[in-house]
Amino acid sequence: MEDAYGLATIRAEKETELKSFPGVCPYRFEEIMDNNFWPV
Repeated sequence: MEDAYGLATIRAEKETELKSFPGVCPYRFEEIMDNNFWPV
């Protein structure tokens, strides 16, 4: 699970050809899992 964000950013960089993804996820796991985190 620890490497999931790093692997996802590598894939996103390759797919989008962008290099602006942060090296570390800016959100905590608890924030992402909160129902209020995601748009309706």
